[in-house]
Amino acid sequence: MKEVDVINILCSTDDNYVPQTGIMLTSLFENNPGESFHVYILTRGIQDDAINKLKRVGQEHHSEIDIITVSLSMFADCPIRPGDHVTLETYFRLLAPRLLPEHISRILYLDVDIIINGPVRKLWEWSVDNYALGAIVDESFCNQEIYSRLQLDARNPYFNAGVLLLNLDYWREKEVSARCMQCIQDNPDILLFHDQDTLNRVLANERVLLPITYNFQTGYILSWIYPDYPEDFQALVQNTAKERPVVIHFSGPMKPWSAGNDHPYRYFFHYYRRKSLWKDLAPVGKLALRERCQLAFGRFARSLGLLKWKYAIKTIRHI
Repeated sequence: MKEVDVINILCSTDDNYVPQTGIMLTSLFENNPGESFHVYILTRGIQDDAINKLKRVGQEHHSEIDIITVSLSMFADCPIRPGDHVTLETYFRLLAPRLLPEHISRILYLDVDIIINGPVRKLWEWSVDNYALGAIVDESFCNQEIYSRLQLDARNPYFNAGVLLLNLDYWREKEVSARCMQCIQDNPDILLFHDQDTLNRVLANERVLLPITYNFQTGYILSWIYPDYPEDFQALVQNTAKERPVVIHFSGPMKPWSAGNDHPYRYFFHYYRRKSLWKDLAPVGKLALRERCQLAFGRFARSLGLLKWKYAIKTIRHI
């Protein structure tokens, strides 16, 4: 099949996140019947039984899955700090043009803490011809500290790196990977959000913003964590929630597979978990004290009507 017909997908994982990767891919395949995907998974190495299970998911949905083992030495200068809830794999996407076959001109990167809730063909065909990537504004784009820390212009909103439509031809021509790695080497102290900060600093004027339905983040519905959004953005969030977002992103530490989590979109995750080869995945870990306090506060405030999951709860159904 020609490349134009196949949707190329990129993600990164390790042994700890294979179930989440498989569940995310299950939701992608289930919501895109008739599409063919070629999935490239970047990893420092995962066990053979995990590889076989992931490949089986692809085979069952007429799609191909390739596992690419990455040397960690390539990311020696990339910091992971104590307490970070990400691993070194988060940086792997920065070298995608070098790690992927040269004939691939574009690819859709997806974090593994995502559920696909609709067709992605329109997203895949979005024009990024004159840009390094297409991305969606981050849940914290109103936070002025980010722009001060990264020395960015707030008129170019900070974007989230969980869903990226990458123009690999542009990356190769403009040496984007080398520029990102140099940025990390020169600015390790200010890049608090890892590759996301790096991409925003390097590509502030080389990206196009996409509709929020393609990366509907937890922060959009947690007004008690992030500053209040402008009214026009609040209306956009409400409309997107009513129509059901195409991509649900469980951004931040509140994951639906964590014990005690009450994210209003958790039902979507568990629906596709039950349809996946990882249906028996048990809740993992315990929330940190900070997250437990946030959840308790949120439940209390919502019980008093002070805070509401007003954007999402209207459309949630036990599916």
